[in-house]
Amino acid sequence: MTWDRSCMNFEPQAQVLSSGRTVLLQFTLSYNTTYMNHVSFIFCLHNHQPEGNFDEVFADATEKAYLPFLRLMERYPAVKVSMHNTGILLGWFERNRPEVLELLRALVKRGQLELLSGAYHEPILPIIPDRDKVGQIRKLTTYVERNLGYQPRGMWLAERIWEQGLVKPMAEADMEFTVLDDSHFLYAGLREEDLYGYYVTEEQGKPMVLFPINKDLRYLIPFGTIEKNLEYFGRLRDEQNNPLLVYADDGEKFGIWPDTFDHVWNSGWLERFFQMLDENKEWLKTTHFGDVLDIEYPQGRVYIPSASYAEMMHWALPSAEAYRDYQHIDTKMKRDPGMHRYRQFLRGGFWRNFLVKYPEVNTMHKKMLRISQRIADAELDDTSGKETVLDLQQAKDYLWAAQCNCAYWHGVFGGVYLPHIRSEVFRNLIKAEKLLDELDDNLKLRMSEEDFDLDGKDEIVVENRLIGAIFDPGDGGKLIELDFKPSTVNVSDVLTRKEEGYHEDVSRAFVKAQGEKTPESEKFSGKTAAKEAHLERYLIYDWYRKGSFIDHILGEDVTIEEFARAQFNELGDFANQPYLPAVRRYGEFAGVTLHRNGGRWLDGAKHSVGITKTFTFNAGSSEMDILYRLDNYEAEPVRLRFGIEMNYTLFSGTGFDRYYDIEGVKLGDEEKKPNSQGIVEGVNWFSLKDEWDNFVIYTECDKAAEMWRTPLESVSKSEDGFERTYQGSTVLLLWDVLLKDSWTLTLKHAISEHHSEQ
Repeated sequence: MTWDRSCMNFEPQAQVLSSGRTVLLQFTLSYNTTYMNHVSFIFCLHNHQPEGNFDEVFADATEKAYLPFLRLMERYPAVKVSMHNTGILLGWFERNRPEVLELLRALVKRGQLELLSGAYHEPILPIIPDRDKVGQIRKLTTYVERNLGYQPRGMWLAERIWEQGLVKPMAEADMEFTVLDDSHFLYAGLREEDLYGYYVTEEQGKPMVLFPINKDLRYLIPFGTIEKNLEYFGRLRDEQNNPLLVYADDGEKFGIWPDTFDHVWNSGWLERFFQMLDENKEWLKTTHFGDVLDIEYPQGRVYIPSASYAEMMHWALPSAEAYRDYQHIDTKMKRDPGMHRYRQFLRGGFWRNFLVKYPEVNTMHKKMLRISQRIADAELDDTSGKETVLDLQQAKDYLWAAQCNCAYWHGVFGGVYLPHIRSEVFRNLIKAEKLLDELDDNLKLRMSEEDFDLDGKDEIVVENRLIGAIFDPGDGGKLIELDFKPSTVNVSDVLTRKEEGYHEDVSRAFVKAQGEKTPESEKFSGKTAAKEAHLERYLIYDWYRKGSFIDHILGEDVTIEEFARAQFNELGDFANQPYLPAVRRYGEFAGVTLHRNGGRWLDGAKHSVGITKTFTFNAGSSEMDILYRLDNYEAEPVRLRFGIEMNYTLFSGTGFDRYYDIEGVKLGDEEKKPNSQGIVEGVNWFSLKDEWDNFVIYTECDKAAEMWRTPLESVSKSEDGFERTYQGSTVLLLWDVLLKDSWTLTLKHAISEHHSEQ
């Protein structure tokens, strides 16, 4: 039998001297042999909504999950619960539902509720600088102490993304413990029977306690019957010696996940679960992490490999093929009883490969790191006054908000595929940049060649107080980011369409509209719902990264439908190939020139053609003057169907306040929407207008073009099933060019604030 402190009696033997001083002579240690075997159960919830999520989503989650849970706790004071609420959510409660904070305070005061800290804005902790890790944790800890009257001892780790290097900054932020999935411990070589207690790890001499989350309970609660849950607890009580079981999972499972509101609340599952805990409290004891630390010894020391929960590591695999291969072998091992004990050594990918899988996420991440460093550099300036310090703290708050994890990955939930979540990251980053720009008296026009995205090749970054632009010479010389600072938007915030491992399931999905219940006939079919029929028609995969000023030479017979589906005859070798860069500063102006000696390919034969494009920026302007030059390097003239592709987002494809305006054309209500498709000939200028976010993108060219417009839409998985999402609007300007020696084109590109016509 394993001894633990909860079963031990320490009886001090003392003698009182004549002086009145008491002297401790010895301790008598006895073991309570009549102590009944019991289960210690930690019931922990993690509640979170991402930055940029819609107000109605916060409100709905509060009404259907967060508030009902707390009110149920009120009625069962003997049931102890541990809880983590992100700073984002607590801030929303404070502004919109202060009664939630009052209820949290009351439950804390009577000792029923233990609160966990964490990084305030719920970032993926390993991918942000250590200074931001410590700062975000301290920010949430301070908020909980001041507003809820509780001093957290431990923290929630976003998505349980673990790397050993986290221990030191977590300890520096005064955290004693965190919780990880049992799979983390199994990857380290422990067995399931070793996971009924907690462990200690360390980094550079800084200790950290790690609690394993029980995976079986993650599925039993709230989806198993009450009887099955009780049977599970009882079996482990009989098989193990006073086991500790930790359930820790999303609070949204209790009312927000599909079909859970009826199950958890209308059918009374959670109330019956609380009743079961209350009725069996003699042996099934709800407790808190802190209480366990105070009375139990650790199981031992452990070092955990970099990991997350199994599903996340599956999603992080960088290709659809790898995704399906993992799924195949995992399913095979599940079905083979002889392989069960070896499944713990089957691992998927590494979280950071989301930065490889989605280049747009990598650009966003590297912009975040760059701004974090700018803030850190500004803080080292000893000449800073009080106002500067306040501005830097505000910039830091915007930066930390931009580190919210949800836009940086994708799994069952929309994540990176949700434009409003991505745009909020950029909005906060641009707000931080604007504050830093205001502190820089010398900023007029800044241009640099630097390895912005850390791929071993330089990008070109151009900034003034109105815009920020990033060009990638190594990938088509395209514009991959264009920020308009007055409206705090990245108008290039589009997403390249790629194959996901689950796309092969789209054609088998059943149709279920938003908010509908899952039909009984489909509940156990293993199929996924789809929000509309025939989504497989929209499975389109781009062979180059979407951006702007992408150069094409199209086949003569290419149609707009083929171009929209990324299945067209490309005769040029420019769209995703390297360009040679050159930069130049002259007074208030800066020039970026990108050149490629490429060719037009036809029937395996190359006709050498060069493309040179020069972008000129003005220190006080949001305009770009653009000069294109096409050169024929051979004696014979060549006929080209030359196109320049641009991709911009208006964040909604159907909004009445976002639309095209095209020279000489009166578009109907449907035709002018950002998700419309069509061809207009003889166009010298067009614009995309967004009244909601207050910006206009205007493009003018000195040679009339044939203008193609088409929506950029993705198919992705969400908690409600497969869905089609507007990611941007694609414009292709086309010219038929008979290239003898050279051909030039001048364009003007401007972004301005939208001013409604009176």
